[in-house]
Amino acid sequence: MNENLRPSVKVEIFKETTLRENFQNKVLRPLLKMKNAEILQIINFLINKEHWPLQNMSLEEKTQYIQKQLSNHRTAKPLLMGLILGNMSPAEISFFLENYNDCKKRFLQMVTQRVADQI
Repeated sequence: MNENLRPSVKVEIFKETTLRENFQNKVLRPLLKMKNAEILQIINFLINKEHWPLQNMSLEEKTQYIQKQLSNHRTAKPLLMGLILGNMSPAEISFFLENYNDCKKRFLQMVTQRVADQI
């Protein structure tokens, strides 16, 4: 994937930034921004298909509900991860896989917040 095609995301980088935080800010955030429409399309499909009761929930309740659904749903998490991983370079995929648990956690937190803010 050509990294120049990704949207820029302004994030303040500190000297103490870890490699994982750097990956989050330079790879995951721009990819989530670039694939926002597709992410929302998948989530809206799930909302309608699975009848997620989000209408009368506060932002905090929505966030918790979406996080629980994405963590436990058999197809949602792999589908969303595939959408993002498919836009990474081989080196980025290697980093993601080497740091799978942390990257997955960051990924799900960012997707959850992004979706909850827009639904």
